[in-house]
Amino acid sequence: MSSYTKITAYILSLCLWYRFRHYLQDWISSSDDKREPQSLQVVLFFPDTQIKCHDFHQTNCDEVIAKHPMSSLCQLLSLLKSCQRSLYICMYCLSYEPIIQTIEELSLNKYIDIRIILNGKRNVVTNEEVDHSTTRLRQLFKNGIQLKTIIVSNDGLMHNKFAIIDNNILINGSLNWTQNAIFFSYNDMIATTDPKLVLQYWRQFNHFWSLN
Repeated sequence: MSSYTKITAYILSLCLWYRFRHYLQDWISSSDDKREPQSLQVVLFFPDTQIKCHDFHQTNCDEVIAKHPMSSLCQLLSLLKSCQRSLYICMYCLSYEPIIQTIEELSLNKYIDIRIILNGKRNVVTNEEVDHSTTRLRQLFKNGIQLKTIIVSNDGLMHNKFAIIDNNILINGSLNWTQNAIFFSYNDMIATTDPKLVLQYWRQFNHFWSLN
Protein backbone atom coordinates (compact mmCIF):
# COMPACT_ATOMS: atom_id res chain seq x y z
CA MET A 1 0.00 0.00 0.00
CA SER A 2 1.45 3.36 -1.05
CA SER A 3 1.96 6.26 1.35
CA TYR A 4 -0.74 8.24 -0.49
CA THR A 5 -3.26 5.39 -0.03
CA LYS A 6 -2.41 5.10 3.67
CA ILE A 7 -2.81 8.85 4.20
CA THR A 8 -6.13 8.87 2.30
CA ALA A 9 -7.44 5.93 4.33
CA TYR A 10 -6.42 7.61 7.58
CA ILE A 11 -8.12 10.89 6.62
CA LEU A 12 -11.32 9.02 5.72
CA SER A 13 -11.28 7.19 9.06
CA LEU A 14 -10.88 10.51 10.87
CA CYS A 15 -13.88 11.91 9.00
CA LEU A 16 -16.01 8.91 9.98
CA TRP A 17 -14.97 9.23 13.62
CA TYR A 18 -15.78 12.95 13.77
CA ARG A 19 -19.15 12.38 12.09
CA PHE A 20 -20.05 9.72 14.67
CA ARG A 21 -18.81 11.93 17.52
CA HIS A 22 -20.78 14.94 16.27
CA TYR A 23 -23.88 12.74 15.98
CA LEU A 24 -23.58 11.80 19.65
CA GLN A 25 -22.96 15.40 20.68
CA ASP A 26 -25.95 16.64 18.67
CA TRP A 27 -28.16 13.96 20.19
CA ILE A 28 -27.09 14.87 23.74
CA SER A 29 -27.60 18.59 23.06
CA SER A 30 -31.08 17.95 21.72
CA SER A 31 -32.05 16.13 24.92
CA ASP A 32 -31.19 19.22 26.97
CA ASP A 33 -33.71 21.51 25.30
CA LYS A 34 -37.35 21.35 24.27
CA ARG A 35 -36.75 19.71 20.91
CA GLU A 36 -37.65 16.09 20.33
CA PRO A 37 -34.52 14.01 21.14
CA GLN A 38 -32.94 12.12 18.29
CA SER A 39 -33.36 8.37 18.43
CA LEU A 40 -30.35 6.14 18.92
CA GLN A 41 -30.63 2.45 18.04
CA VAL A 42 -27.31 0.62 17.66
CA VAL A 43 -26.59 -3.13 17.56
CA LEU A 44 -23.00 -4.31 18.00
CA PHE A 45 -21.51 -7.78 17.78
CA PHE A 46 -18.34 -9.24 19.22
CA PRO A 47 -15.60 -10.41 18.97
CA ASP A 48 -14.44 -7.15 17.45
CA THR A 49 -12.62 -8.10 14.24
CA GLN A 50 -11.75 -4.57 13.06
CA ILE A 51 -9.11 -3.96 15.70
CA LYS A 52 -6.68 -6.03 17.75
CA CYS A 53 -6.33 -5.94 21.51
CA HIS A 54 -2.70 -4.79 21.21
CA ASP A 55 -3.77 -1.69 19.23
CA PHE A 56 -4.53 0.07 22.51
CA HIS A 57 -1.05 -0.75 23.82
CA GLN A 58 0.62 1.06 20.95
CA THR A 59 -1.27 4.36 20.99
CA ASN A 60 -3.86 6.27 22.99
CA CYS A 61 -7.56 5.48 23.01
CA ASP A 62 -8.71 8.51 21.01
CA GLU A 63 -6.35 7.73 18.14
CA VAL A 64 -7.62 4.14 17.93
CA ILE A 65 -11.23 5.38 17.89
CA ALA A 66 -10.39 7.91 15.18
CA LYS A 67 -8.77 5.23 13.07
CA HIS A 68 -11.51 2.59 13.57
CA PRO A 69 -14.70 4.56 14.39
CA MET A 70 -17.06 1.80 13.25
CA SER A 71 -15.50 -1.04 15.25
CA SER A 72 -17.78 -2.40 17.96
CA LEU A 73 -15.39 -1.58 20.79
CA CYS A 74 -14.70 1.93 19.51
CA GLN A 75 -18.43 2.64 19.27
CA LEU A 76 -18.85 1.47 22.88
CA LEU A 77 -15.98 3.70 23.99
CA SER A 78 -17.45 6.64 22.05
CA LEU A 79 -20.78 6.19 23.79
CA LEU A 80 -19.06 6.19 27.18
CA LYS A 81 -17.02 9.27 26.27
CA SER A 82 -20.24 11.10 25.35
CA CYS A 83 -21.36 11.01 29.01
CA GLN A 84 -22.00 14.47 30.48
CA ARG A 85 -24.07 14.00 33.65
CA SER A 86 -24.27 10.43 34.95
CA LEU A 87 -22.97 6.94 34.24
CA TYR A 88 -24.53 3.96 35.99
CA ILE A 89 -22.90 0.60 35.29
CA CYS A 90 -24.18 -2.79 36.40
CA MET A 91 -21.63 -5.36 35.21
CA TYR A 92 -20.83 -8.94 36.15
CA CYS A 93 -17.18 -8.40 35.26
CA LEU A 94 -15.41 -5.13 34.42
CA SER A 95 -11.66 -5.39 33.87
CA TYR A 96 -10.76 -4.15 30.37
CA GLU A 97 -8.21 -1.39 30.88
CA PRO A 98 -9.20 1.03 28.05
CA ILE A 99 -12.78 1.04 29.38
CA ILE A 100 -11.54 1.58 32.94
CA GLN A 101 -9.34 4.45 31.74
CA THR A 102 -12.29 6.00 29.90
CA ILE A 103 -14.41 5.86 33.06
CA GLU A 104 -11.52 7.30 35.05
CA GLU A 105 -11.29 10.24 32.63
CA LEU A 106 -15.00 10.89 33.10
CA SER A 107 -14.52 10.83 36.87
CA LEU A 108 -12.23 13.85 36.63
CA ASN A 109 -15.37 15.87 35.90
CA LYS A 110 -16.88 16.37 39.35
CA TYR A 111 -20.29 17.05 37.83
CA ILE A 112 -20.61 13.50 36.44
CA ASP A 113 -22.19 11.04 38.86
CA ILE A 114 -20.57 7.61 38.36
CA ARG A 115 -21.85 4.49 40.09
CA ILE A 116 -20.73 0.93 39.45
CA ILE A 117 -22.33 -2.30 40.63
CA LEU A 118 -20.36 -5.55 40.37
CA ASN A 119 -20.94 -9.17 41.27
CA GLY A 120 -19.49 -10.05 44.67
CA LYS A 121 -18.13 -13.34 46.00
CA ARG A 122 -17.57 -14.87 49.42
CA ASN A 123 -14.85 -17.19 50.64
CA VAL A 124 -16.54 -20.56 51.20
CA VAL A 125 -14.40 -21.13 54.32
CA THR A 126 -14.40 -17.74 56.07
CA ASN A 127 -17.63 -16.39 54.51
CA GLU A 128 -15.80 -13.08 53.96
CA GLU A 129 -16.23 -11.12 50.78
CA VAL A 130 -13.60 -11.73 48.09
CA ASP A 131 -12.93 -8.38 46.46
CA HIS A 132 -10.45 -9.04 43.63
CA SER A 133 -12.16 -7.02 40.87
CA THR A 134 -13.28 -4.11 43.04
CA THR A 135 -9.82 -3.81 44.63
CA ARG A 136 -8.44 -2.92 41.19
CA LEU A 137 -11.16 -0.33 40.69
CA ARG A 138 -10.91 1.13 44.19
CA GLN A 139 -7.17 1.68 43.73
CA LEU A 140 -7.73 3.45 40.43
CA PHE A 141 -10.84 5.51 41.10
CA LYS A 142 -10.10 8.24 43.58
CA ASN A 143 -12.35 10.92 42.13
CA GLY A 144 -15.71 10.20 43.73
CA ILE A 145 -16.75 7.07 41.83
CA GLN A 146 -19.09 4.96 43.93
CA LEU A 147 -18.71 1.17 43.91
CA LYS A 148 -21.07 -1.50 45.17
CA THR A 149 -20.95 -5.29 45.08
CA ILE A 150 -23.95 -7.59 45.20
CA ILE A 151 -23.56 -11.07 46.67
CA VAL A 152 -26.36 -13.46 45.76
CA SER A 153 -27.11 -16.31 48.15
CA ASN A 154 -26.99 -20.01 47.23
CA ASP A 155 -24.07 -19.52 44.84
CA GLY A 156 -26.15 -17.25 42.58
CA LEU A 157 -24.71 -14.42 40.52
CA MET A 158 -25.40 -10.77 39.83
CA HIS A 159 -25.08 -11.55 36.12
CA ASN A 160 -26.45 -8.31 34.60
CA LYS A 161 -24.45 -6.45 31.98
CA PHE A 162 -25.91 -3.00 31.35
CA ALA A 163 -25.12 0.68 31.65
CA ILE A 164 -27.15 3.89 31.57
CA ILE A 165 -25.61 7.10 30.25
CA ASP A 166 -27.14 10.45 31.29
CA ASN A 167 -30.43 8.65 32.06
CA ASN A 168 -30.98 8.64 28.28
CA ILE A 169 -28.88 5.92 26.66
CA LEU A 170 -29.18 2.26 27.64
CA ILE A 171 -26.36 -0.17 26.86
CA ASN A 172 -27.28 -3.81 27.34
CA GLY A 173 -26.33 -7.26 26.08
CA SER A 174 -24.30 -10.38 26.79
CA LEU A 175 -20.97 -8.51 26.76
CA ASN A 176 -18.84 -8.43 29.89
CA TRP A 177 -16.40 -5.54 29.72
CA THR A 178 -13.32 -7.77 29.61
CA GLN A 179 -10.61 -8.37 27.02
CA ASN A 180 -11.70 -11.98 26.52
CA ALA A 181 -15.34 -11.05 25.94
CA ILE A 182 -14.48 -8.22 23.53
CA PHE A 183 -11.85 -9.91 21.37
CA PHE A 184 -12.24 -13.67 21.75
CA SER A 185 -15.89 -14.49 22.54
CA TYR A 186 -19.20 -14.22 20.72
CA ASN A 187 -21.30 -11.51 22.35
CA ASP A 188 -23.84 -8.85 21.46
CA MET A 189 -24.67 -5.37 22.68
CA ILE A 190 -27.38 -2.83 21.96
CA ALA A 191 -27.49 0.89 22.63
CA THR A 192 -30.89 2.53 22.64
CA THR A 193 -32.64 5.70 23.71
CA ASP A 194 -36.04 4.02 23.94
CA PRO A 195 -37.44 5.82 27.03
CA LYS A 196 -39.49 2.83 28.22
CA LEU A 197 -36.47 0.54 28.21
CA VAL A 198 -34.20 3.16 29.76
CA LEU A 199 -36.71 3.72 32.57
CA GLN A 200 -37.05 0.03 33.38
CA TYR A 201 -33.28 -0.46 33.61
CA TRP A 202 -32.92 2.76 35.60
CA ARG A 203 -35.41 1.39 38.12
CA GLN A 204 -33.56 -1.92 38.30
CA PHE A 205 -30.25 -0.18 38.86
CA ASN A 206 -31.70 1.90 41.68
CA HIS A 207 -33.23 -1.21 43.21
CA PHE A 208 -29.79 -2.86 43.24
CA TRP A 209 -28.22 0.33 44.60
CA SER A 210 -30.67 0.43 47.52
CA LEU A 211 -29.82 -3.12 48.66
CA ASN A 212 -27.77 -3.52 51.83
